[in-house]
Amino acid sequence: MDMQDLPPLGLYKHYKGKYYSVLGFARHSETLEIMVLYVPLYGSGGYWVRPLSMFTEQVEREAESVNTRDKAIEAIEKVPRFEYIAQQD
Repeated sequence: MDMQDLPPLGLYKHYKGKYYSVLGFARHSETLEIMVLYVPLYGSGGYWVRPLSMFTEQVEREAESVNTRDKAIEAIEKVPRFEYIAQQD
């Protein structure tokens, strides 16, 4: 991905339910991999970085159980690791 084709800055929701603010992007000095700079909007905060490829990947989580006549069926679904919510000022 090129630096012009990056996700928007702003508020994101992690698939486990917590919120984060994406502040910017940078390149790793050795690998040139694009990194996402973000802060959690809970706890003591601090700056965090994660490779863009991990930030935008799909992850598996358990979907709601489906109860049939004889047994409950556990389903797995793929969801974005972080979902864009809104622009922040």
